[in-house]
Amino acid sequence: MTSMTRYEPDQPGMETAVRELAAGHPHPLLFASVCGSRLFGFDTPRSDRDIRGAHVIPLELALGLDEPDPSIVRIGEGTTSLEISTHEVRKYFGMLLNRNGNLLEEVLFPLVVVASPAHLELQDIAAGCVTRRHAGHYAGLARRAMNMLGREDCPGIKYGLHMYRALLTGIHLMHTGEMEPHLPTLNRDAGLEHVDSLLARRGNERAPGVMGQPEVQRCRLEGERLMGQLELAAGRTGLPRDPAGRTALQDLLIRLRRQDC
Repeated sequence: MTSMTRYEPDQPGMETAVRELAAGHPHPLLFASVCGSRLFGFDTPRSDRDIRGAHVIPLELALGLDEPDPSIVRIGEGTTSLEISTHEVRKYFGMLLNRNGNLLEEVLFPLVVVASPAHLELQDIAAGCVTRRHAGHYAGLARRAMNMLGREDCPGIKYGLHMYRALLTGIHLMHTGEMEPHLPTLNRDAGLEHVDSLLARRGNERAPGVMGQPEVQRCRLEGERLMGQLELAAGRTGLPRDPAGRTALQDLLIRLRRQDC
């Protein structure tokens, strides 16, 4: 099951800046969507706007001697808080087949800035790329966030939310096979009081962004408990070990090269 929501900016002038940045990309975009904390449901007015997606190079470049850079990063003019980062479709499809949950989120649950006709087809294919091994991806994200907790001058609330988001997304994916990266939505089922508290403090610009050591310890303990739930869910899931979308992605890639879709 896929979802598509048109990106609606929350800052004056942001929509124009986002669309101008996407329109200035040197190659046609298969799609581009806003990711990061905005997608996860705990952004603030100071949060960066990260746009992610895939682009298509022309056939002559793909066949020529000089292989272009498979990834392109562009920064919004006059700002460091707006960035678009895209991978060429061949690289992007390969990463989709390699248990990359970040790309699944971009494709299956996008806040869309740009969408080509082939985007919906890619969504259907990507749904077949979900595997039980994606549990490892979300466990790794959560572990990295946990390791940041308690560091001096570390915005602990932000990393605590990233930890909870990764673990609850992974558990939900293992149970249902469906992508849900939005933490407030996930916590409606999980009912974790600490998550509600962190979300409220994240939304209050006057509240400090750091955690005291007792709260850091609580966060780590809950993280380990959820890590165990994720491992258990991965062991019981009906999801396959390997993705099923390779042949379909190969076909789509060839048609994109030929501009037949």
